[in-house]
Amino acid sequence: MKPKRFLRRQIITLAGILLLMALIMDFNARMEKLDKLKEKAATVYAQATQVSLTHIALQTSIAEVRTDEFTEQWGNENPGFVKPGDHPIHPEGDATSPPTPTPQPTPTPAPKSNWQLWWELFFGP
Repeated sequence: MKPKRFLRRQIITLAGILLLMALIMDFNARMEKLDKLKEKAATVYAQATQVSLTHIALQTSIAEVRTDEFTEQWGNENPGFVKPGDHPIHPEGDATSPPTPTPQPTPTPAPKSNWQLWWELFFGP
């Protein structure tokens, strides 16, 4: 009778050890998943902060653009927009004078390596 009892204890002990190992492995996998989720949460938090800052900057720009001073300054800087009472000045070139030609730079030849120079020397271009 003693051998059966001893065998039963060994089986129960072995099953307990296997169950404990399975629980430890599951716990380790869950901890890895938690770490990955924490990293992802930090990334999303940083992106949300950036979007929030961009939103604030855009709201500030919109408020600035809606002012009369900005509108007047923009209208004065861009041609074609004139306030009532202003006299626009349109510069025109002389129709008889030809346009000034733009000088074209001469391309500089690329320097050749030594083996290319020797090749041309012995075998021609």
